[in-house]
Amino acid sequence: MIHNRSVFINHRAATAALGVLVLLTTLFALMPGAGRAEPTGPPLPFQPGERLVYELKWEFIKAGEASLSVMPIETVDGQPAFHFVMTAGSVPFIDVFYKVRDRIDAYANIGLDHSIFYKK
Repeated sequence: MIHNRSVFINHRAATAALGVLVLLTTLFALMPGAGRAEPTGPPLPFQPGERLVYELKWEFIKAGEASLSVMPIETVDGQPAFHFVMTAGSVPFIDVFYKVRDRIDAYANIGLDHSIFYKK
């Protein structure tokens, strides 16, 4: 057995509900940060300005030093990017055999899921 139910909506109540919906939508659109994607996931374990320094050894002989720095966020190809700088250098004694003076600049997108630019 099928029942046919008719729903009657009070015109005044429908107009009020529509007004509330428009008001809430407008307030949401005007909120600071509306429409911007907030980063999801855990906070990053590093911040611009941090630097790690490593002593490079060959057995017990100091062979050089390397560092990894987190630089300020830059814009690369129109998108914000993390900038990392790695440097490595050998000590004078090792320079006689194999001199190392390297610098690598690497840029990654803010989500850290792909590289944008790499330069050695």
